[in-house]
Amino acid sequence: MERESWNNAEIRKISKSYIPLMVDLVKRTELARQYGVNAIPLLLIIDASGELVFSQVGYMNKDQVSVILKKIRFKYSLYAS
Repeated sequence: MERESWNNAEIRKISKSYIPLMVDLVKRTELARQYGVNAIPLLLIIDASGELVFSQVGYMNKDQVSVILKKIRFKYSLYAS
C-alpha cells in the first residue's frame, strides 16, 4: 500500500486534509491496543479528539484509498461550515 497508494500524487494531495501516520506496532503496542489493532494492513481515520471514525483491514489500492479519504473529508467538512 505504501508504494502504490500512499506515494501516489493524487493520494498525497488528498492527504493534505489529514495528518498521515504510519505506526510500528512492535514499538507502539499500547497505541495498537488502544485502537484494537489486530491485523495489518489497517487504515484508521481518527478525528482530532481521538475518536475512531473509520477502520478497514486489508490491502487497498490507490482508487479505494482515494474514495475513502474523499468521503470522510467531505463528511467532516460539513461540520466545519
